[in-house]
Amino acid sequence: MFDRRKLLGLALGAALILPQAAKAGDLLDELDKDHSGSLSLDEVKTAAAKIFDGLDKDHGGSLDRKELGKRISDADFKAADPDGSGNLSKAEFVALAEKLFHAADAGHDGQLSHDDLKTPAGKALSELLED
Repeated sequence: MFDRRKLLGLALGAALILPQAAKAGDLLDELDKDHSGSLSLDEVKTAAAKIFDGLDKDHGGSLDRKELGKRISDADFKAADPDGSGNLSKAEFVALAEKLFHAADAGHDGQLSHDDLKTPAGKALSELLED
């Protein structure tokens, strides 16, 4: 006979894991322009520039904390804002995406796989580039 508690535990575990896996897969599928099955740094930087442009509604050339919303942690924002202006320029935003790319690239092969996107840095990159 099936143990209902074990089945419930498995179902809850799957409910927590599957959305993260789907999110990583969705990002990879969306940004993988050459259909290689992985993301290159160029693909990530291109996506970051496009996301920046979409978020910069006032076309001021920078994004403040409010414009970025929850896509970036306070610590990442502070680290990405070396001049302390309280805004991220497009170059700073793209540099943050590059930093997260390298942190997520566990194999140091210049490509991000589905597994790389499931790491903490990969999840942070996914949040940053979420459309």
